[in-house]
Amino acid sequence: MVRADARGPVVKNSSQAQTRLSFPNRAKVVADYRRGDAVKDIAARYSIHRSTVTEVLSRAEVPARRYGLPEPVRKEAAQLYTQGLGIRTVADRLGISYAGARAGIVGYGVALRPSGRQPRR
Repeated sequence: MVRADARGPVVKNSSQAQTRLSFPNRAKVVADYRRGDAVKDIAARYSIHRSTVTEVLSRAEVPARRYGLPEPVRKEAAQLYTQGLGIRTVADRLGISYAGARAGIVGYGVALRPSGRQPRR
């Protein structure tokens, strides 16, 4: 007797139901990721764990996405900051978060000014 649930066959003698992805579904997971879908969304769509998605992707030798600000945005953030704007102003102007602006500025190699009110020049 094959054990199954609404998603398909499951492992025998397991305390949890474990869904086995078919080859076509594995290919769909890879295609969805390459299309730009988030791992959590893919996991929910196929009723699998996020780590299963990353395992499928690593077995298919799909490179992981790189997160963070693109190089042109980091460069612009660093230029604006070196021109005297504050981090919050840079973030607002570029439409990014404070943390993202700060990380972009530091990542571009710019030393941060001391916090607090700056003396007038």
